[in-house]
Amino acid sequence: LQKWGIWHWLYAFCRGWINRFLPILPLGNLYFRYLFWDKWQGVKTCNLGVWKKDFIAVNGFDESYCGWGYEDSDLVVRLIRKGILRKDGRFAVPVLHLWHPDNNRAREPINHKKLEEVIHSTRIEAVDGVNQYIKFIPRGL
Repeated sequence: LQKWGIWHWLYAFCRGWINRFLPILPLGNLYFRYLFWDKWQGVKTCNLGVWKKDFIAVNGFDESYCGWGYEDSDLVVRLIRKGILRKDGRFAVPVLHLWHPDNNRAREPINHKKLEEVIHSTRIEAVDGVNQYIKFIPRGL
């Protein structure tokens, strides 16, 4: 995929093999990548890159979220609150998504309430996060 040229991508789009063509345009490191540096809305953690030290500083994902929804937003809210700002990767990185059935959303209202509590608090660390596993991680990783 990395060796595909623009015509190969255009052909794939016309054949219906890919569903978006604009995201593969090389737009470089333009100003719009920094427009929403302090906004958590719209971030998808399936495409999020975070330095290990920053991830550990906020205690990673909060495992107290169960089922579908909002654990990714919780992480981004806490990262921004810690002073770790975002750079938008739209039109800069390819995304290949594997299809999967939707998860059950029965707990979405409960998870949304948890997110609202984090937004209106000053909390930076996850309640039930990665720190519980740190003792099992070999040094140097």
